This record gives sequence, structure tokens and C-alpha cells, in this order.
Amino acid sequence: MGGQELFYVNPDFVETAHGELGCITCHSGQNVTNKEEAHQGLITQPSAEGGGALCATCHEEQGATFAGSIHYTVQGMREGLEAFTYDGSTMEEGSPYQYAFDDNCSHCHSGCGSCHVSRPQVYTGGLHSEHMFAENPPVEETCYGCHGARVAGEFMGLVGYTSDVHFDAGMTCTDCHDQSNFHGSGEPENNRFEADLPSCSDCHGNVYEDSDVLAHKAHSEDTMNCQVCHGSANNNCYDCHVMMTEDGALASTTGTERIMFKIGLNPDRTEERPYEYISLRHVPTAPDTLAAIDGELPNYDEIPNWKYSSMHNVQRLTMQNESCEACHGNEYLFLGESDLVENDSKANLNLVVRSIPQVDVLREIVQEETSGEESDQEDKESGEAIDAGEVLLEAAKNYFVKVATDNNIMPPADVKAMLDSNPNSIFVLDIRSADDFEAGHIPGAVHSAWAEVGNILDRIPRTKPVVVGCYSGQTAAQTVAVLRMAGFENVKSIQSGISMGWLESAGLPLDETGMNAAADLDSVSSPADGKEEIIWEAAKEFFAAVASGNNIIPGPELHGALESNPNAFYVIDIRSAEDYAEGHIAGAIHSAWAEMGNLLEDLPGAKPIVVGCYSGQTAGQTIGVLRLLGFDAYSVQSGISNGWIGNDGLPLVTE
Repeated sequence: MGGQELFYVNPDFVETAHGELGCITCHSGQNVTNKEEAHQGLITQPSAEGGGALCATCHEEQGATFAGSIHYTVQGMREGLEAFTYDGSTMEEGSPYQYAFDDNCSHCHSGCGSCHVSRPQVYTGGLHSEHMFAENPPVEETCYGCHGARVAGEFMGLVGYTSDVHFDAGMTCTDCHDQSNFHGSGEPENNRFEADLPSCSDCHGNVYEDSDVLAHKAHSEDTMNCQVCHGSANNNCYDCHVMMTEDGALASTTGTERIMFKIGLNPDRTEERPYEYISLRHVPTAPDTLAAIDGELPNYDEIPNWKYSSMHNVQRLTMQNESCEACHGNEYLFLGESDLVENDSKANLNLVVRSIPQVDVLREIVQEETSGEESDQEDKESGEAIDAGEVLLEAAKNYFVKVATDNNIMPPADVKAMLDSNPNSIFVLDIRSADDFEAGHIPGAVHSAWAEVGNILDRIPRTKPVVVGCYSGQTAAQTVAVLRMAGFENVKSIQSGISMGWLESAGLPLDETGMNAAADLDSVSSPADGKEEIIWEAAKEFFAAVASGNNIIPGPELHGALESNPNAFYVIDIRSAEDYAEGHIAGAIHSAWAEMGNLLEDLPGAKPIVVGCYSGQTAGQTIGVLRLLGFDAYSVQSGISNGWIGNDGLPLVTE
């Protein structure tokens, strides 16, 4: 028929409670098969009307509360715009601010269907699953769409330096935020802080009175929010502007972004947030953010654009809780006047910390708390002997589970951006030769011979990102694996190494010369418990052994050995299943990288193992784990894609 176009809906949908209602019950329109006729009077997003009024005919409780929730009203954004005029008239009907709000802010939040049936329009739109309704929508396609770079990105570790410990544990938004945070509580909410938000103490209890952690006891409950100690550097935006397009629509243009961590004074101490010090984030408002529609913001200097930040990238160990001195007396962590840019609001001066907390008083408190506790701790740790093999195997299995979400490789440009933002925010360990290090290295880097890394484990900080650089990335990859198993939770290698990645691919300079030996640094780390002591000892043996060989096998050498004896090596291909099927080294088996832990107990102990990936770096991490467990393991030089195929032109098979 003319004009007919089919739109696929899952056949199973028809059998559901929503499917039995029929299309026009919710979408209106005409019950005919011609597209143009059927769409007359069509409502594409029926749940958007009245904040889910349609849905409320069945879901009465949720419908009654959602219409007043900040997810529907976006009242926090409206309240923020109103604050920029002295008399609060900003949002009167017909004002340019109201136009900006309607054309921009409210697009994220339209109705129930934007989460339970489809993705939010501001994200990508489109149905989740062919019109099937989701009682618990996937957070990756809903929450992350609106709460993107400043929540989801940090939570997953895609923005900033670390992920969130809760993400690492497999948790999602709904594990902390209950339904009232999405559907509303029934009480009017003017901003997000008026909602019944989750608190760390919901799970962790009263950490001030009940905790054995001395730092918790040393700080009273109203001293600071948890993220001051446990938050990581976050994404701070500057100079966003709304522009008018040729067709009269509004479009935003972003300014600059900086990854920083700042602590400031709390300008609005309330019963819920009584803290003196708070973690901060810079929001992108500028005096002329809305100049395209109404000139400069009239009340701009009365409202700070450094804001309270409930960071979603918390970690147990951070750079600022490494020691008392890491925070107390450290001016860099605290918001100062020098951190304010030219067009910042004058109201930010109320958040500036002019008297940096010092460590002397805190140390007295800690000394009082620690008296008599050391012997108690020794008693707690005494007990049955720990099986070293089981400890190493457990750590190895945990390692491979975590690589499903992070390959532990950092592009050179990201390393440089971190150093440019804060030279002290990252620990760069260069394991090239001493001569090459002295001739030129990454600014601030320290040197250790690869075989000596086991002797400087205690010089490596646990509380800031650690980046390891070698020549091509493969020996650094082995190092990363061993360090992460030993308890250094935030260690990555420079992608393609210093020579091939930093210099050749990224074209970045090595403009610092001379020697900065890691062995000359103070001791800052130690094993956390008996299990880590076992891994540290194994790590020391591992690094001592690399002096006799890096266990990187060139493609032609491996190919020749397999030609002579197909059983000479046990070859594992950790590329994708699709790429393995298209072609692999003869005799190789396949394993997803994140599934390697499931193979460990069945690997041959008497035969050398070769692991192949794309570039050699994930295989490098893999053999680092295997070598720590005692296997004779090797990685293919430059990987299967870059080395075996690209550099050496060697054949693959498909059978």
C-alpha cells in the first residue's frame, strides 16, 4: 500500500500487559495500516504528558509522585536560573530564560517512557528492546545518558583517573538510589538535595564512632563529607555558552575541561550537610553563558560556580588519605584564590580556604588513639598459616575479572594531560635503561631497572595513579599485572611504551634529563596483610628473574618452533572470538581475556605457554600473572595483529 512503512515491535510484546492494551490506547492515532493516516493525532511520547498521567491510570502511586519529582520538573535547573536575577523573575513566561529552559534543560526529562521503554532523547533515543517495557531499565542506556561525563564517566573510570570502588564491585545506580530518587517522594523537590538521597552510612554505619580507622576517629562528623578523603580528581568545566543557530534553536558549546581535586569551605552548612570542608567541582557557568539570548547574567557574582560535589569516583585509598601529611598542610588540595579564573564569580571567595589545616593537632589525636592498639592488632592478625599458592591463585582470578572493564593501558596524551593539570597527581615509573632515562624522560618520572622493581615496591604510592613506561609497552604490561596483584590498585602502562607510544605515535617530548632514582625515594607503602606479604615476596622473585629474559618471543621464532614441533608451545589467543575465528596461529586455543582466570588450574605446568593479543600489551599483562604463578609464559612480540601479521607477515589458520 502507498505510504506503508513497518516498525518492528517484538512479537512477545503483544502478550504483555502493555501490549494487550493496543497501540492507540497509549499513542492515539488511527487504527489503520496506512502510515500517514495512522499517524494522524499520534502522540509519540504519551508518558510525557502531565508527568506520566497516562501511566498513572494503572501505576497510580508512581504517577502521583513522578509529576512532582525533579526528574520530571528539572526544578533544580529552574531554581538555578532563577537565582541569577535579584527578584527571581528570570523564569517568567515569555522570558528568554524560560525559552532556554524549555528548549534545552527540559529535553532530558520527558516522561516514564524515557527510561522504561526507550533511551532519553538527549542521549540517542530509540527503544531499549523493541518496545518491551523494563521494570528495572539498564542504567547504561538511561541514567548514563543524562548524567554523563560528570557522573557516569567518573563512576566507570572513563573520565578522570579512577573508577568508583562501587562500580569495581559490580554495583549500579539502583544499588544506592531507591525508587523515590527516580519517581519522587510525593513531596515537592526544589533541587536534588531535597530528595532522600543515599548516605555512605546507610551501608558503612557510623564511621566516626564505630570505625577502627584512626583517621575516622580523628575527624568529627561535621568536619567534612566523605569524598574529601575518599573522592578522586573530577571533571571541572569552564565557560559553557548557549548559542543561537540559524533556525532560531539553541545549542550549547562547551569550553575547557580540567581534571582536578579541590577541597573548599562549605558556604551553606545545613543539618543534612553540616561539614566545614567539602569536595568541590567547578561548573561551567560564565557571566556571558546566556549572552546569545539576554546579555550577561545579572546576579552572577552572588552565586559561586565552585559547587558542592558528591563525587561518584570514591576509592578506599586516595592520594589525599595516604598519610596525615598528604592532606594536612598540602596547599595544592585546597581551593585558593590562585585557583579562581578571571571570569569566576566573586562568590567563590566564600569557599576559599585561607588557613590550611596543619598536621600537628591531628597527630596528637592519632597518638592518643593508637596507644595500646598495636598489640591488639597483632593478636587479630595471628592465626593459621596461609597457603601461598591459594593466595596467588585467588589474586590472579580476581585480576582477570577486573580487566573486563579496564585494560590498564593509558594513552600518552592522557598521561601528559594529568601531568599538565597537576604534576604531583601521578607517579610515573620508567623501567628503560638508566642511560636512556638520563638522556631524556617524562617530566617528574622516576627510574628503576626492571629487574630492580621488586626492591622498590615500598617506594611506590598506593594512593595516586601509577603509570609504568618501557620501550614498547610489553615489559611495562608485565610490571602492571604484578603490581596490581600486589595491591597497587591503580597502575597502568603507557600505550605502546615510551619509545613507540610517547615519542613516535604521540610525538611528545622527553624534555627532562638526568637521574631520579626510585630507590632514593622514601618508603610509603607496605603489605596490607598477610596475603599481600605473600604476593610481595612472589613479586620480588618475579622481578629478580626478569634479568635473565623478558619472555617476549618474536613471531618468526615462534612460527619456526611450531613448524618443527606443533606441540612445542601451548598457545592462547586472547583476542575477540570473532577475530580468532577469522584467523589464528595454528594450534592456538581461544579465551576471552577476562575469562583467563577460569583456565588457570588447567594450564600445563610442564609446557611453555605463549599468549597472543593485538599489540602485545594485554598479553604482556597476562604472562605477568602467569609468571607470578610459576608458569613458563611468553607473549608474542608486538601481538598477533601488529607483530605476527603486520610486521612479520606470518600466516594464520581458520580451522
